[in-house]
Amino acid sequence: MKASTSRREGQVSYSRGARKSKCGNVRLANFRREAATSRAVSPSESQVSSKRAPTVEEQRQAARELVNYFKEKRLEEDFEKNQQLGWVPKAEIANGRWVMFGLLVGMLTEFSTGVNFIDQIKLLLVNLSIIDFD
Repeated sequence: MKASTSRREGQVSYSRGARKSKCGNVRLANFRREAATSRAVSPSESQVSSKRAPTVEEQRQAARELVNYFKEKRLEEDFEKNQQLGWVPKAEIANGRWVMFGLLVGMLTEFSTGVNFIDQIKLLLVNLSIIDFD
């Protein structure tokens, strides 16, 4: 398969009609340019050492760091999901249920005694000696 490069966009077009992504075309063109220049000039030691493949130990270290990173992320998510105090959905649901229960008790008490909800609260505060309405 023969390829020709376009300098303007860095793309490679194939004569047999094979399609490649733009990224693949750019990589292939860069690889071919590097191969052509490496044949003409022998690389120095600094160029060879900068383009060396990672060792197995370096890959293991990188994998350990990734594992630790994702463990920390999972712990953060678990902490946020199981948070008990503050403005969290569990607390809002519990508060809403207690309010609904209190209103239900107030309405049932009003129905059975004839004392409205506001007067019930006043009566409760006076009986508990929190406020004195003289």
